[in-house]
Amino acid sequence: MEFRIETFATGHADVQKQSKVTTGAAYDKIAADVIAAQGAGMVFKGTPVFKPEVTAVEVQGASSTATLVDCLDITNWKPIIAATGVDAAQPGQVLRYVVSATAVKTQDSAWRISEYTPDRSRTC
Repeated sequence: MEFRIETFATGHADVQKQSKVTTGAAYDKIAADVIAAQGAGMVFKGTPVFKPEVTAVEVQGASSTATLVDCLDITNWKPIIAATGVDAAQPGQVLRYVVSATAVKTQDSAWRISEYTPDRSRTC
């Protein structure tokens, strides 16, 4: 999710890029996360590692969904206070955890993430 890395690195969302890969609750959640990071004066440096796997696909008439599971590794993606450059990571923060997601096939036949749930209690 290049746009997400870019968004959190700059603190500014590119709505066009975001709407090409997310919709619904996922779109709203990322927008809220960006606003929260901006409010805290944070940007993120480095690059997270994504390794998503499709675990199920369901086709129902004109609509299709896919379930994905990912092991998100944020070891090299650090929250930084933009004004000072100080590392803002919380002590003991889990750096590798499971993220579950749902993708939907939209009217333009593109797949977009519609929901995602990070589960920091499940390390990977």
